[in-house]
This record gives sequence, structure tokens and C-alpha cells, in this order.
Amino acid sequence: MILLILLLPFLEVYVIYQTGLRIGALNTLGFLILNSFLGLSIIKSQGLALVRQSQEAFARGEIPKDKSFIRLLTIIAGFLFLIPGFVTDVIGFLLLLPGTRHLIAFVAQKWIKRQIEKGRIRFFGGGAGAGGFSTFGQDPFTRYPNHERDVSPQVIDVTPIKVTKTNNEPDDGSSDPS
Repeated sequence: MILLILLLPFLEVYVIYQTGLRIGALNTLGFLILNSFLGLSIIKSQGLALVRQSQEAFARGEIPKDKSFIRLLTIIAGFLFLIPGFVTDVIGFLLLLPGTRHLIAFVAQKWIKRQIEKGRIRFFGGGAGAGGFSTFGQDPFTRYPNHERDVSPQVIDVTPIKVTKTNNEPDDGSSDPS
């Protein structure tokens, strides 16, 4: 899988080059730009709020509900259309087709459940800035009962002080004259 991801840019360049030879450079560029606009419209229509809802479900240690997970795959398809290249566009198109999207959602949910059960996937539990990772949305502060989270503002005194030179210090030019 990692090898495929590493080879993807080279494959994309090769496919773009071959497409440019067959239909022309301007037509190829036009298709790539059109696909990017398609990706933007998909992302906008599905809404980035869905991504936030899915992240919240993962933070609670849950897998997003079927409908949300399928909409998340649609947003991923939109991002794939944004990447310049035809191979990612084909993958994005497959994620837009209802049959393949539902199949991929089913397989991905089963895989994620197995990884959670094996303890290979851990979720960030305490929200933004809470620190630490935990399993199944466990708040890291509950692990340390004596730890209290101080959220009060801290003020640091930055008033400059005046340094004066005394007569018994040597003047080697290293001290600040002010």
C-alpha cells in the first residue's frame, strides 16, 4: 500500500503526459482544471461540518454512522478531484458511484472496528489542546485524578529594569550602558 502511494505521483505524471499526447496539452490542462472545480463543488455541497462531526465521533471512540461515513467518503472523493491527475480522479469517481462507495464504506468500517479491537487505533480523547492520546475517547485528565487543569490567564511582568554600573566593576565593554 505504501509503495502504491509513493508511486502515485509518477503514475499521475505518466498518465497526464500520455493524455496530453493524445488530446493535446491545452485540453489536458482544461480537464485537470475542470476536475478541480468539480472537487471544490463536491466539498462545498457536502460541507466541512460533516468532517467535524466525523472527527467528534472518532474522538468519542465511535465509528461515524453509516450515512455520515458515506458522506465522508464523498468528501474524500472531492479532495481526490482536487489533486491534479487522472488516476486520483478515477478513484474519486469510484467513490462517487453509490455501489462502490457503499462497498468501500462497509469494508472500511469493518477494518476500523478490527483495528480498534486490536488496540491499533487510538483516539484523541480530551479535545483540542488537552494533550495525550487515549483509547476510546478516554479523557487523559481522568487518568491523573490530582491533576487540575489551570485555564486562568497568566500575566508576565515585562517592565524593564535599569541597570547601573558600579565603580568597582571593570569596564570591558560587555555590559549594557543603559
